[in-house]
Parts: sequence; structure tokens; C-alpha cells
Amino acid sequence: MSTLSQIKTPRAARLVAHYLPQFYPIPENNEWWGHGFTEWTNVTRAVPQFVGHYQPRLPADLGFYDLRLPEVQEQQAAMAKHAGLSAFCFYFYWFSGRTLLEAPLKSFVENDNIDFEFCLCWANDDWSRTWSGNANEILIAQEYSPDDDIAFIAHIAQYLRHKKYFRVDGRPLINVWRSAMLPDPAATVGRWRDWCRQNGIGEIHVCRSESYERLDPAEEGFDSAFQHSPSDSRWLERNLARYPGSPPLLNPNFDGQVFDYHDLLRRARKFVEPDYPLFRSVCPSWDNQARRPGAGRTLMGADPGSYRDYLETVIDQTAQHHADPSQRVVFINAWNEWGEGAYLEPDRRFGFGNLEATKMAALRVALRTGAMAEPDRIAIVVHVYYTDLLPECLDWIETLQLPHDLFVTTSADKRTIVESFIAQRGLAATLVSTENRGRDVAPFLEVLRSLDDERYGKVLKLHSKATQGGPYGAAWRQGLFRLLADPEHLKRAAALLDEHPEIGVLGPRKYLLAMQPYLGRNEGAVRRLAQRMGAEVDLETDTFFAGTMFIARTKALLPLGALGLAMADFEPELGQGNGTLAHAIERSVIYSAKAAGLKLAAIDEEAAGGVGLVSQGCTTFPYVV
Repeated sequence: MSTLSQIKTPRAARLVAHYLPQFYPIPENNEWWGHGFTEWTNVTRAVPQFVGHYQPRLPADLGFYDLRLPEVQEQQAAMAKHAGLSAFCFYFYWFSGRTLLEAPLKSFVENDNIDFEFCLCWANDDWSRTWSGNANEILIAQEYSPDDDIAFIAHIAQYLRHKKYFRVDGRPLINVWRSAMLPDPAATVGRWRDWCRQNGIGEIHVCRSESYERLDPAEEGFDSAFQHSPSDSRWLERNLARYPGSPPLLNPNFDGQVFDYHDLLRRARKFVEPDYPLFRSVCPSWDNQARRPGAGRTLMGADPGSYRDYLETVIDQTAQHHADPSQRVVFINAWNEWGEGAYLEPDRRFGFGNLEATKMAALRVALRTGAMAEPDRIAIVVHVYYTDLLPECLDWIETLQLPHDLFVTTSADKRTIVESFIAQRGLAATLVSTENRGRDVAPFLEVLRSLDDERYGKVLKLHSKATQGGPYGAAWRQGLFRLLADPEHLKRAAALLDEHPEIGVLGPRKYLLAMQPYLGRNEGAVRRLAQRMGAEVDLETDTFFAGTMFIARTKALLPLGALGLAMADFEPELGQGNGTLAHAIERSVIYSAKAAGLKLAAIDEEAAGGVGLVSQGCTTFPYVV
């Protein structure tokens, strides 16, 4: 996909991605690994070891970046924020008063253009030549002592005090990678706590990794533990399945291991929470062949859809397990571990896929589990391409009594005409002009992504439909406007949504069509859109509103708005009657509602005893020739 949606969406948990700072040269790496070494050195040398092996993994939009450039981190933070993340967890390298790779952390903290939280994970391993198969050759070792405990906490105090530092229960979060390497973990943590109390920081929240050992963190003086998928207990889980079958080898000397990514989801669904505080973790993928050529571990089957399901499961379980929102934290491994194939940043195969999947997973859980406010105010979005229809499209609003705001979209070449009409009528409206692509749908998505769901509980979508090449455009449009735009009809439709919380999208009965007979050559695009929103397709029962005019709960449209669809993704306007992205989205509104846990329904004015609701689509339609 070509972009990441910037729509504001609710969250059911705070997502924190591990952040590797090894993307710029330092003297130590020059000495140990060769001049100019960075993580990209490993990444670019990777080659596929077997058929279907995704290597090399190469970056897309951010390129082979250098973290000495401040604009790189600004772009990273913006992407992460739009994807629904709350913070980066920087790996922090401290060796008895000596720090490595600290410059990106300092740059991130000091950059006022970055409005994004961070925390630290002390990566307290010895550095060795593990990547080259010689783990016994130590490059720089840890030397622990009580004095070093105090020096460490005093050094990171500058970060703990910062306004951007991530907190749990109001306390700065400090993660420790290998607590068992500390001679006396409880004593070390106790010294940190005492120092922070005495030096104005207050209470801290200290968390240990479960990557090597599992135990109650309280036994070592910690407040909690965190998972680090997929390496909980260093890949020793007996139920972590190997990838089925034996892929044909491209490297006959391959001595690595291939696991099944989908088994992580199966394990997550069966997960039993321990009786101590634990922060869960997921990974979008894993493959460390770049660091261990011919001998790495690979998770096969990872893609944005599988990752979204995995993350959604863990967020859902986290939201259910923790009543306190501050405790709802999920770690993601990782933001940029390119050498381990664990990253959210855009790559050349999936683009922004993992970032969109992150946003969608968090949104889907929030919509299902959160009590999202639904204000009475309606956002009325009207697209006007045929300017001779301006009176028909907009005059009715003058008599509307419901609280609302009007948004009018049009093509750039018609802006002056529309602007003049709005001024003549004295309408209070926000006018948005766009390129003439995507009919009424692409401009609607532009407005939808800008709406504040805390202000608008409902959205009414209309447009100046005038079907080209057929005699029914006017009747089609007028019928929809009569049943949706008439103030009394609109008031009734809004009331029906209030009375039926399970309904997400509502429109006239006559225009609700069965999906199967009218899917045609849109099927492939429709299925792809549904898959990206995590919604199941059932062509036998699914429906859509012909003409893409309806009233909807704002939250029913958020999954659609969360898709990274740019104007450039829509085909140039050539008068197409079918088969475009706009036609596919017309048929995919139901999947946005499904992703939000809601349904599509139609108002049946001919129902016995008055107005009724129906969900079955029509198999015939008078305006299709």
C-alpha cells in the first residue's frame, strides 16, 4: 500500500515498540566489525536460503537511513503515532559507565519536533561475536557493582525526568533485558528505587524480560515482567511448531531452523495469564538470517494479515485482563530490528502493511470493547461534481434542525462555482477540493480521515449522482435524496440508529442490494479490502448500498478510514461504469461495519405497522441496465 492513514482512532491498549539505535557508525563497531558498519551492513548481505524465503528484506519509504539525521526520527515518530503506537522502547547499552549507541536516544529526547513517548530497556548482555558464531569472544563485558548500580540510575535520570518518558501508573518504566545476570537483582533494583526517591524522581516501575527465564518478578524485586516475542524462554517452547514440510533448499549447507508463524497465534489464543504482572508481546515477523547467514531462525508465513490477527488477540486479552488502563501495555518486537526480520517500518514487499495492521488491530479491539462516545452531532458530507445540481444537493440543509456540520467536496476546477453557491446561500460549510479521481468516494475518505469521532457520532454521505450513459441517474439520485436528505426522513434514520446499537450503516430498502449478483469484476478488490480490515466475506448474505449514499455511525466507518488509501490509488477518471477502486469501496462499506462489530440494515417504509428494518439485499434493481 502506498500510504498510512492519519485518521484518529481509539485504542484499547498502549502499544510500545522496541527500537534499535544501531543505524549509524560508531568507533567501536568500526573496530569490531569493519569501518562503516551499521545494522544495514547485515541486512543487505542476506540471501534466501530456501524456496519461498523472504530475503533480503529491504526498506521502502525511509530508505537506508542514518540516525544521525534528525528528520529520520521525526518521520519514524510520525509513522508510529499514525499507526496507533504510544512509545518507542530504546535499547540502552551501558557498560560500567560507558554507553554505546546513545546518540539517537539523546537526539530523540532533545528534538522538540518529536511529540512521542519513549522508555528504556537496559540491554545488559555482554557484547560478543555471536553473529559470526564465536559467542566466547567478548568485545565488551558487563562489570556489576553497587557503585555501578548508582551510576547507572544517575545517568538515566535525565531521561526518566523528561516529559516524553513513558509511564505505568504514573511511574517511569525501566525494562531490564537479563535480570539473572545481575549478581543480586533485588539489591540493584532497591538501590535504583532509593536513589530515585531521594533525587526527586519518585517511584519507578521496573520490569524484567522473560526471554531467558520465567519467574515471579517480585522474587527479584521487580514490579512486572514483559514478554519478547517470539523468543520467550529462548525458543524452548515445546509447542512452537516447526514449519510444515521441507522447503527446497537454495543453500545446500543451510543449518538454520524454520518455524511456523501461525503457531504464535494459536499459542496466544490459549495463553493463560500468570499470577504476577506481565506485559504481553507480539512480533510482526522474525528472521535473523541477516545476522546468522545460513544458520538463522525463520518464522515462515508472516504477513500483515496474520500479524494483525496475532496482535488483535493479544490486545483483546490485555484489555480484558487489566481493569486499569495504565496497565494495558503490549510490546511489539520491534520497530526496526531489520537484521532479525522484526520490524514495522515500510519494506519493499508489504509497504505500510504492518503499520496499517497495527492500527487496524488496535482499532478493532477498541471498537468492540470500549465505550466510545457517540455525540448527537452529524457530519454531513456532500460531494458535488455536477454543479447544476447544487440547489438539489444543498438547499434542503437550510431547514435541518438536527445538530450538524456540513462538508462539501468537489473537484479543484469546480471549486469557485461551489464556493460562490455556498456564499450566496449563506451556508456554513467546510469546502474541500480534490483531484477528480475516485468519484465521490476518494473525496469522502479525505473528509472522513479528518473527522473527530468525539464531535460527530454519525455521518451522512451524499453526492450529485448522475449516471453517465444511462437514463436513470436522476431518478436514482432523487430517490436516495428523498429518503436520506429530507429533514424528517433524516431525523427518523438518526433515531433508528439510536434505537438499534447493533446497526452501523443505514439506508433506504430499495437501494440495499445483495452482493453476489452485483459483485462482478470488483470481487478481487473487495476481498482485498475486507481482508485488510479483518472482516469475513460472505457473498451469500453480504449487502451494499447502490450509489454509496447512507447514514452511518462514525465508528462503523473508522476501519475504512484507517486503510492507507491515497488519491493516487484511485484510477484516473475515464467514465468507467464498474471495476474501479471506488466501485469496490462502494461494496466494502459492510466490511468496515463488520470490522467495527456492527451490521448493515435498510429502512423498509412499506413494512406492516410502520417503518421496519431489513438486512436482506435485493437481487434486482431498477436502475441497472
